[in-house]
Amino acid sequence: MKMCRCGRGRNFGPLGIGLALFFLVGSLTAQEFKRDLFLAKTRMNGEDVKQLQNKLLTLGFKEVDSADGWFGPNTDKAVRAYQEFVGCVPDGRVTKKVWAILFSKDPRAKDIEGAIGAARRITLEGLAREERSLEDVSTEGGTLVRYTRNSRPVYTEVEILGEMGKVMYKIYQVPSGQVIVEDRYAYPEPFAADRAQRSVQTHYLMKNLSLTLTEGTMVPFDMASSGIDPQWLQ
Repeated sequence: MKMCRCGRGRNFGPLGIGLALFFLVGSLTAQEFKRDLFLAKTRMNGEDVKQLQNKLLTLGFKEVDSADGWFGPNTDKAVRAYQEFVGCVPDGRVTKKVWAILFSKDPRAKDIEGAIGAARRITLEGLAREERSLEDVSTEGGTLVRYTRNSRPVYTEVEILGEMGKVMYKIYQVPSGQVIVEDRYAYPEPFAADRAQRSVQTHYLMKNLSLTLTEGTMVPFDMASSGIDPQWLQ
């Protein structure tokens, strides 16, 4: 009986090599973006939908129920939940950007870049403006100016004055939460504004995560010790 040669010296032959290449190429292209996926009147289906569903299930978004390859209401719910979690606009549409985040090395990473972009796109034209005094916050007083659309806050400026400095909070409401730019001026002596030392920090308050950008590094943000009143964010 002729024994099969196994191990290093094994000869796969043309058929074996072809099959190996087929599976290798398949594994390399399995996560390739092909098209936008969303809940359509005519339900979308295919291998890319199944890959999406499997990935969402792996990450714990159980709204999918099962990976059947059909993009239905449950998959739509899971996609929206994932988008909200990472800070994307929760519109239920899996674009090339959402797909790239989902299949990246860190699919739970927050979309900080998207939050910054959303904040920069905010314009005050056509917004309602309201202003109130914040004399109870500081001995030197302060003001809050809020811009709203349909009674919902879009952008808020809070200025707090003191004899040793002032701080300005610029609060942008974005789909994923808030972007807060904290601009501080510290006076070396009372009311010496001409010799103020300025420091700027950016905070990101997003679902399940709050971060501060400090010297190019993201660190946890502690709301309790920040001096920011949660009412300013509402």
